[in-house]
Amino acid sequence: MKNQKNLLKLRKKINCIDKSLLKLLYKRNLISKKIIKEKIKSNYPIQDSIREKEIFRKITSKGKKYNLNEKYIKKIFQTIIINSVKIQKKIYQKKKSKILKMSFLGPKGSYSYLAASKYAKKKTKFFMKFHVKRFLKF
Repeated sequence: MKNQKNLLKLRKKINCIDKSLLKLLYKRNLISKKIIKEKIKSNYPIQDSIREKEIFRKITSKGKKYNLNEKYIKKIFQTIIINSVKIQKKIYQKKKSKILKMSFLGPKGSYSYLAASKYAKKKTKFFMKFHVKRFLKF
């Protein structure tokens, strides 16, 4: 009977930790959504292999300090990162369909640049401007 009570107490602790993990994953997803918006504004790619390598280096190092199996930790974080990439790709596709792409002739600050910017701001919230030296013939 006493063993069963101890087991129940320990399981309650596990349940509490699981609940905390879920809350943290939820918060991480919210931040991933904010990150893709910044990446879109800055025209950065969704995935950054250098950052991912650095994450894995840090987590395996931390994992060793907590005496956790390296493969176990890598697998968990691979899953977390894959999920973040999926979230960001989904948002990117939605935003991309709303992005107006425009080219203008001349340098930034030229009349064509100003006209393109003014037009784009009226049409959509998200737009990308491309400076070209000349237009190609088709």
